[in-house]
Amino acid sequence: MKTFAITLLTLVASLLPVLPAGSETCDKFALGCEPDLFPYTYDGQYYKSELFPGEKAKMKFTFYSGMVYRLVPCGGAKTGEGLIVELYDGNGVRVFTNEKMRDEPFWDFEFGATQTYQLIIRYDKSEGCAAMLVGYLEQDKAKASAGVSSNIRRN
Repeated sequence: MKTFAITLLTLVASLLPVLPAGSETCDKFALGCEPDLFPYTYDGQYYKSELFPGEKAKMKFTFYSGMVYRLVPCGGAKTGEGLIVELYDGNGVRVFTNEKMRDEPFWDFEFGATQTYQLIIRYDKSEGCAAMLVGYLEQDKAKASAGVSSNIRRN
């Protein structure tokens, strides 16, 4: 019986590193970024990952013409390093990166045609929680709203 208890304890201890340490923190930290979506409608999806140096989180989105999208990168790097955001079109061409402008809280995009894009988020040298919040507005409502940080048009 003692051997069984020690074996069970060893098995449980060996599984601990596999469990998502800090995932509850990653689940909740992006809630603080939600105000940056206003006045955009939140798409209801929570894209998150815990990233380590050299890792990337990849997501695919279909962006529709006639809409304006807001991407809100939300990072929790241990060093305070901002997330790098890269957007690639369906042909694999990078159409946007914030690599030299990481301090911006959000980016607004308008697309001339409906297309699927790949979004990659990563840290350059750090590790920590990473999330992307996505919001949308119809173009006429977006033009009426103020405070747009960036507007990238793709045709």
